[in-house]
Amino acid sequence: MIKITYIPGPGDVVGTYNYWREGIEDPRIPVLTYSSMMYSACKKLKAKLQVITTNKPPKIHDDWISFSQIPETSQSKSYFVAQFERLRNIRKTLDAFRPDLVIVGSDVPVMLLFLLKNKKWKLCLSIHNTYWSAGRMPYSNLKSKIKYYVIKSNIRLTDGALCTSVQCAEQYKSMHINDVPVLTQIPAVTHEFTPNNSSSVRRIAYLGRIEKNKGIFLLAEVINELKQDYPELKCFFAGSGTAVGLLERSISDSQSDALEYIGVLSGKEVHEFLHSSDLLVVPTMSSFNEGLAKVGFESSVHLVPCLYSDVVPAKDYFVDACSVFRADDKQDLKNKLINIIENPDYYLSLREHLKDHVDEMKKSSQLWGNLVIQLVESIMEKKVCS
Repeated sequence: MIKITYIPGPGDVVGTYNYWREGIEDPRIPVLTYSSMMYSACKKLKAKLQVITTNKPPKIHDDWISFSQIPETSQSKSYFVAQFERLRNIRKTLDAFRPDLVIVGSDVPVMLLFLLKNKKWKLCLSIHNTYWSAGRMPYSNLKSKIKYYVIKSNIRLTDGALCTSVQCAEQYKSMHINDVPVLTQIPAVTHEFTPNNSSSVRRIAYLGRIEKNKGIFLLAEVINELKQDYPELKCFFAGSGTAVGLLERSISDSQSDALEYIGVLSGKEVHEFLHSSDLLVVPTMSSFNEGLAKVGFESSVHLVPCLYSDVVPAKDYFVDACSVFRADDKQDLKNKLINIIENPDYYLSLREHLKDHVDEMKKSSQLWGNLVIQLVESIMEKKVCS
């Protein structure tokens, strides 16, 4: 029996497992979760799975799966010191479990991957963020150049990758020197949805992390300016993050009814929110290494088009079904919004093109869980041949 260790990013993998065991997709999350797909893949592979988690293990679980609780170390320590200590503890768990394959989320600092490397197992990444902004150079000064080469040396320790976007895959391959499996996923939503009937843009949505580097204040500023010419325009912000207080103060200070923060949404509420929207804006700044922006896939099932900044890799998937502006460029964001607002035919064409992409998503075999199976089969085949 093949043995796999999964080191996921943040999230309640135990709670998701409890839902999965009952045959239910986690209702708290609007898309299929990575952990539920991992459970399904390992069950299909008849593999033994070890899941590393910060949460307490479930009281009841299948014989082929185990949960190893390894909490975060003291918050009083620096980020890298805390991560170093946690990975060292994870390594002890790996040595005891002796897996054939370790799949580690890219939330683990890539500079510390050497702590998880061992010739007894294959080490593969699940990459959810780019290593530098899409369309930009990997480094711009001596400090970023040194960082790039440290990342590159650690990437070369890995034996393959599951990538959230083509951009992530291309960056990974550009740093690797060996012929290793590199697979790119297409996200999947959990349920069928009825498209809304929008014919023009009045309700604009932002859904995601409430952080400065996500471009929320750039978007808010542009919406306030456009409100003068388009009095029916309104932008709704949903999500959580460290900049919620700043956003709420900004909305209050603007003394405008063009902006509203509606808080954190459940999986069901996410789709209700998107269904009620006309346009989704993903204004990520160039200072953030966006891996994909799954929210664009979530909105697509409602035929709600997206306006992406050009550092968001999701734009490469939707191509003719989205609009793109230059990251950090307020005037370009404003111009692209005006173009969509004032041209209902263009807006409707984006919705029409989205239909084809939604059909492709439903037929796709590139779900992350399927890629896990392909990765395992590829690696085990090479192991047998060697």
